Amino acid sequence: MSELLALIPGGFFDEHDLIDDLMLDVTLTESHIRNADVSAKPVEQGAAITDAIIIQPSRLQIEFLVRSDFSTSVHEKLERLDGIVRRRELFDVVTSLNVYPNMFFSGEMRIERTPENPEIAKVSATMVEMRIVETSSTEVPAISSGKTPSAKRAQSPGVDRGAVTKTPNPTPDAEKSRSWGASIFGL
Repeated sequence: MSELLALIPGGFFDEHDLIDDLMLDVTLTESHIRNADVSAKPVEQGAAITDAIIIQPSRLQIEFLVRSDFSTSVHEKLERLDGIVRRRELFDVVTSLNVYPNMFFSGEMRIERTPENPEIAKVSATMVEMRIVETSSTEVPAISSGKTPSAKRAQSPGVDRGAVTKTPNPTPDAEKSRSWGASIFGL
């Protein structure tokens, strides 16, 4: 942990770095990840047609220090961080480069402490943007949907036979091979 203390002067001391309502004491690293996929579909000539770009949700990998101060212990700050996870609600993240709304933790969160510096914990976490989609529904009149009682009767089979399978009649060659196998192997 002493190497962590040596890193503090090189950290980001932006007093606006937040995860939900938890102010980060020192941000050591930030990795802002943007990713897009291009769909490719093969065609007969051996080439691929690329016709869509899929923007993946933003990801943020961050390492920061949590330390005791005059009003809050490191243990209390880590409990607040754990409470954010346990609530399972989306939160905002504010970093030195960007504000990310609707984020949540993805994968493992690593918290490291040593006996030499029990009042400092290094936290490594990855957060991913959760895209919220609004949905709506409407009722379609039965006449428009074709689901009127008379339409349902017209579409249904007259007799429900279930699954009917026919067993094929054996050919003479099949009968010979069966009797040949029965004579040799007793089948």
